[in-house]
Amino acid sequence: MTDFEIVKNYIDTKYAGKPYAMRNGNNCIWVSMGLCDMYFILRDSKIVDIQVD
Repeated sequence: MTDFEIVKNYIDTKYAGKPYAMRNGNNCIWVSMGLCDMYFILRDSKIVDIQVD
């Protein structure tokens, strides 16, 4: 699985039905969901940190 697929599966499971946008960031995947931005840091195909802004 790619990093995008891993984050997509996480978001679709945890926040089912909510609209969001994803893009590559600085060594992370950025997810924008309404007024909330989340930064997913992955290593070895695993989410190791999620920062919420």
